[in-house]
Amino acid sequence: WNLYVAPVNALRYNSNPQNLQHHGLHPRWTHILVNMFLLFGPMTILFYSKLPQLLLECFTESIKKTSEERFVKKVCFWSIVSGLAFLSMAPHQEPRFLAPLLVPLLIVTSDNLWTSRYHRFCWIFFNLSLLVTFGILHQGGVLPALMAKVIISDENKPVSFLFFHTYMPPSFATRRHCNFEEKTAGGFPSSCTGIPLHDLKGSSPYELERVLDLQLECDQESDSHLLLVAPPLSLKDDKVISSRRCYLGENFNCDPLWTHWPHLTTEDMPRVSSVRNFIRDCELTIYNITCNSYS
Repeated sequence: WNLYVAPVNALRYNSNPQNLQHHGLHPRWTHILVNMFLLFGPMTILFYSKLPQLLLECFTESIKKTSEERFVKKVCFWSIVSGLAFLSMAPHQEPRFLAPLLVPLLIVTSDNLWTSRYHRFCWIFFNLSLLVTFGILHQGGVLPALMAKVIISDENKPVSFLFFHTYMPPSFATRRHCNFEEKTAGGFPSSCTGIPLHDLKGSSPYELERVLDLQLECDQESDSHLLLVAPPLSLKDDKVISSRRCYLGENFNCDPLWTHWPHLTTEDMPRVSSVRNFIRDCELTIYNITCNSYS
């Protein structure tokens, strides 16, 4: 029999850059300098400011003379330090990996966080801001795009349904009556509408055009079409910004069918030249893609 130790297996997998190429590679300091502030905000500032004092107390005070409350805080302190050190060894670092540090951080910083009115205000404002940003704005159009009526029409079904520069689509939303034994070429079960789902993640525009050409078979004068879900700015063409239509080269026609606002993606940040442009760029659009018969 084989002995499996989950933390060891996780460390081995996440320490190999080849395993993480499709997930994304980050600098080793991402957790410490970016993700901690992103998740915990004011608590991270309090913790880092108290770090020298906490380290000094841990090495100078005797365990026998330590009160029960201070002993608990010491345990939480070392849980944070060891957890950060362990997770920072892996080159793939997502903020959600640090979620277990919430309770230890609360215990270690509780004296300063709740006794000061200013700290309480910062903590509440920080959480409300992130609630709006990540609960409503960030990738807010992905699920509505799957539920859009344009997708479930039985007339003239598209050959596929492509997601480009979005987070992984939660395709369960379209599988209420689907056959889970039937798999698409991309490994996804077919949706209840019979439309294969393909997640192109953060692929380049050149890869997108290659997939479109493969799916639509334009060289065979096909009259098929597919649906592309993408932020307009991800196509990186001035024509997209000015006309709100997408431009995918001379081989394809691209017409918007449905738009969701607000949808914020940090990978393709909206323009900050003006408030109007920023608001206008926070969109996710479903495009109908067909072959250009004149190409």
